[in-house]
Amino acid sequence: MVTNSTLGTSINVEVIDLKNLKEKTFGEIIFSKKALILNTRFGIHTFFVKNPLDIIILDNRNRVKIIKNLKPNRIFVWNPKFSKVLELPNGSVDNLKLNIGHILKFDL
Repeated sequence: MVTNSTLGTSINVEVIDLKNLKEKTFGEIIFSKKALILNTRFGIHTFFVKNPLDIIILDNRNRVKIIKNLKPNRIFVWNPKFSKVLELPNGSVDNLKLNIGHILKFDL
């Protein structure tokens, strides 16, 4: 379950914490249609992913920066001061009514 604490909206999706290199490299390919959380300062890729993703970059208080509808076969990098990334199925940001600065909660 992922919840927008600021507005109280939520989506019922399993959240998986990616820990090892294999899981981080092949995350969405292995765990399709799930929310994936990973720690990285290097960026992400969507190679071999079939559907667009919504990407949420989290600061240390789980406030968000949003990238909606990241298409397959792309590389996305951000400011390395942010290290936590949440990959969600496309449309999740709209369903959560999520805006920059909102606070997220999720169950692992």
